[in-house]
Amino acid sequence: MPPRARQLWPTHLLTDAQVGAEVGVGMTENLRTGTNWKLFGKTFLGWVGSFATAALVTAAFYAFCEFAPVKSLPTPPGSAVP
Repeated sequence: MPPRARQLWPTHLLTDAQVGAEVGVGMTENLRTGTNWKLFGKTFLGWVGSFATAALVTAAFYAFCEFAPVKSLPTPPGSAVP
């Protein structure tokens, strides 16, 4: 894949495929030593951390949009006020 095209893909799509392939090949060679489990653990924690960060940012944005004070528009004369 060209270097520029790689920047256009979401990062999680690339790491999922790469890590899955590496772990799969490593497990076929030797289950315990064929895969760098410490590095896999760090990558997995990065996935979980990015998911949690995205959830928090989305929740904050939603709360800001949902509960932001809104200045009410003036009521036209002669209209009923609910």
